[in-house]
Amino acid sequence: MTHVKLCGLMCEQDVAVADALQADYIGFVLADSRRRVSVKDVVEWLKRVKPVHSRPVFVTVNPDLDEIVRMAQETGIHHIQLSGEETPEFCLEARRQGLIIWKAIGIGDSCDIERINRYRAAVDALLLDTKRAGTHGGTGETFPWSLIPACLENAQGTPLFIAGGLTPSGVARLLATHRVHGVDVSSGIESDGQKDPAKMREFVHEVRRIDRVSG
Repeated sequence: MTHVKLCGLMCEQDVAVADALQADYIGFVLADSRRRVSVKDVVEWLKRVKPVHSRPVFVTVNPDLDEIVRMAQETGIHHIQLSGEETPEFCLEARRQGLIIWKAIGIGDSCDIERINRYRAAVDALLLDTKRAGTHGGTGETFPWSLIPACLENAQGTPLFIAGGLTPSGVARLLATHRVHGVDVSSGIESDGQKDPAKMREFVHEVRRIDRVSG
């Protein structure tokens, strides 16, 4: 089964819809972004919704290690996505301190695939996003999917999530060609800058449909 992460959730309703759809992961952006939310708000939303299907993931950029360890201890949320310039050594130390680490890697061309080799043994999962100077994801653009087979080969079994410009129709095309551990979407399930329940539903249903067809 393809794992689904609905990212950039910004309110209690987003959480409730994602959990009702049985999304595997729900992402909350703590870094500078128009989707940025506070840890306090996330904790309150989770307390009220009590999701049973969706595991929360904090999305960070170049965080302080002690700070994210303390945050995990206080909130019980141990999935941390690192979307900045964090080193493999930083990732390993974070895992040693009990965190579940996903590392986002920007992919622009074949030269970027080498970074997968550097990180694959240091993390719990890799998230491939579109590389663009001056950003840390959230571009709403796809990277060349023709590079995915080489990325899978270099990951050598480390779970690989694909992000960047996915939409309900786009994810169907992706999964019809490439079987990956998971997919991550944010802008592709929004209307007017807010999460759209209909698009969230369509995205998850398309992933599950492709899973059924692929057997």
